Amino acid sequence: MYKQRAKICLKKRIITLILFSMLSIVLYAQERNINHFDVGVGYGLNYGCFGLRSAYLPISYFSLEGFIGYNGEEPVGGFGTSLYPIPKFYKNKYRPAFRAFYGYNAMYVISDDPTLNKTFFGINFVLGNEFLLVANKNYKINIDLIIPIRTSQSVDYLDTIKDKGYYFKDLFPIALSFGIHLEF
Repeated sequence: MYKQRAKICLKKRIITLILFSMLSIVLYAQERNINHFDVGVGYGLNYGCFGLRSAYLPISYFSLEGFIGYNGEEPVGGFGTSLYPIPKFYKNKYRPAFRAFYGYNAMYVISDDPTLNKTFFGINFVLGNEFLLVANKNYKINIDLIIPIRTSQSVDYLDTIKDKGYYFKDLFPIALSFGIHLEF
């Protein structure tokens, strides 16, 4: 009798598992109606100083991103990814994001000697904040807190510049970026 009850319980669990799997397929199919692209203009490391950032969202929890911009000396760019704990703007007008990207990371500009100007690239981690501008519209503002992981070459170059007689304060351990975006 115990074995018979165990078989029935196992069958119920298998049927429940199959039903939940089918439900997730239906929910995923409904999720596919989201906006798949995001384009924005802004200022900060993840915009290449001044530039454009775009993203492709294959699902509402994840995006692949790229940016191109101008840092005052040269064109720069990069690529990365974002994870969204809240998949879409539902009742609230706020959505957090966790981003990581490789790209423009530090820049040294020496006005007396432009030959010493140099741009460095590296990995950056971002705590992102997205705010809807208008309810039920796809316009949003991104305000990101960026934690750049500077390479040893970048830090060593700062020491080289200091050895040549130029004075620099230490680099900021964090940065901010600001952008206006449209999802479509």
